[in-house]
Amino acid sequence: MHETQLHNCIFGCADQHDCQQHYLFCPALWGVVNYLVGGGPPACFLSHLCLVNCSVLAAARLVVATLSYHTIKKSHLDFILLLSTQRDLDEIYRHLRNVVSAQLLKSSFTAGIWPRDRWSQRFVV
Repeated sequence: MHETQLHNCIFGCADQHDCQQHYLFCPALWGVVNYLVGGGPPACFLSHLCLVNCSVLAAARLVVATLSYHTIKKSHLDFILLLSTQRDLDEIYRHLRNVVSAQLLKSSFTAGIWPRDRWSQRFVV
């Protein structure tokens, strides 16, 4: 987000910039996070940031979304940009699901929280 070369949303949202304001509500990112972690979209951005109505589930979604975004930006950006130029949104979403799944499992095990039985069914690619 502080780069000299500006990109569009790395998850394929048309006409959206690679900026924090967009990622607070990015339908691609939060759709995958909500599906894998559980729960629905929050009523307002303050809930998204766990500033109001915070719960363990909401905090987990925020952590997983943040770690997933930074993992992709740091380690997978060239691949994602290539897919974006090819307009291969299916492959971008598949890659996003894989990264979110990995971050969810990593966060769960690090925190000593074992994934719920239904999580493993959601990780099928």
